[in-house]
Amino acid sequence: MYKHLLKNKKAVVFDLDGTLIDSEPLWKDAVEAVLANFDADWIDYNEFPTGIPINIRWDLILRKYPEYIDTKMTTRDLEEATYTQYLNKVQETGLNVRNGFWPLAYELKEQKKLKLGLATNTKRKITDVVLKHLGIFQTFDVIVCGDEIKKPKPNGEIYTTVAQKLGVKPEEVLVFEDSSIGAAAANNAKMDLVIIWDGEENKLYYPEKASLFIPDFNGLSGQLDTDAGEDIKLAAEEILRSRSQKPEEQTPTNIA
Repeated sequence: MYKHLLKNKKAVVFDLDGTLIDSEPLWKDAVEAVLANFDADWIDYNEFPTGIPINIRWDLILRKYPEYIDTKMTTRDLEEATYTQYLNKVQETGLNVRNGFWPLAYELKEQKKLKLGLATNTKRKITDVVLKHLGIFQTFDVIVCGDEIKKPKPNGEIYTTVAQKLGVKPEEVLVFEDSSIGAAAANNAKMDLVIIWDGEENKLYYPEKASLFIPDFNGLSGQLDTDAGEDIKLAAEEILRSRSQKPEEQTPTNIA
């Protein structure tokens, strides 16, 4: 059903937050826990874009609400405090990968021999802890984090860097992303896209080349060798074969 997704592809690259894991609620809780130290947890986390790095989120908060945050704390201080809160919440909640990821990763890597990469705006020290907690650190051939590039998403640098490290061309990469910012980064890197979509962001905010919007990875594994048209053709042929059988040749139907 999804054969077209992997046509001429040599690698598949995943985003982390919001794509592999539903971590946005944890980041929200972490930021609000830090804001609570200033009695400012009334500031709406969702007022700012999804998919931006934590340091940029704090920059935006400080610019809009400077009078409510302790001016002695720098963006770096607030960022580090958020990371501490976030990692605590990861441990507390039993965070896991999205449904369907394990069979998909196995099929892509072990059966189809594709290379797997990870591209995340999150810093390396946080990414490594989360990946090891999830048990997927060794799954990826290449991991590139936000503090290892000059320009974060939506710039395409992180995806072109992953492709270079994997030894493939941009057009040979399929990307899984969730946010419009991350999708823009993959699009800017000239890569094809599948969106893990929660229904919150309007589809109009995503690049036109986003080929599929799905809630998780369920249903992809085992469906990567045929396309919808082929499935319909096979089903039609099966119906025709069934109709062409003589009555005595047809499989009897059990009637309760």
